[in-house]
Amino acid sequence: MNNYFSSRFKLPRRFLFTFLHELGHALVDQYQLPIIGREEDAADSFAAVFLILMRRDDAIIDALNQFEVIAAVEDESANIPYWDEHELTRQRIYNIACLLYGSSPESYRNWVTEGRLPDTRAKLCPTEYEQAKGSWAKLLVSHINSRLPQE
Repeated sequence: MNNYFSSRFKLPRRFLFTFLHELGHALVDQYQLPIIGREEDAADSFAAVFLILMRRDDAIIDALNQFEVIAAVEDESANIPYWDEHELTRQRIYNIACLLYGSSPESYRNWVTEGRLPDTRAKLCPTEYEQAKGSWAKLLVSHINSRLPQE
């Protein structure tokens, strides 16, 4: 799968997370996937898990950096959109970073020591990542398998 997308999927790295976030929405809609909680959170987790499985941590880090810029603007604003369907940008940063950290704690250990991800949250991240990955696999397996050629 990674080779297929590497050779045919040429979106600039900074757009990959957003594209896959929107694809997550499309999958929920087209396959009528059950989502508990906010669909925006599910779309974020789909994008993060898919990129992790594609070994595109770089695209997640780009997204986190973009969210940091947005969060800095929100931090200075009196008009934080508490009512929005998305979580607050800082919450999105921690949730997405947690999934990436949870996929490979040894690779991102410095995030805890540098204060990017609090230790109390980091301890939960491997379980959160496995849960997100397993949930998406369970939701999509019948849709993917039904479209694969039969032997």
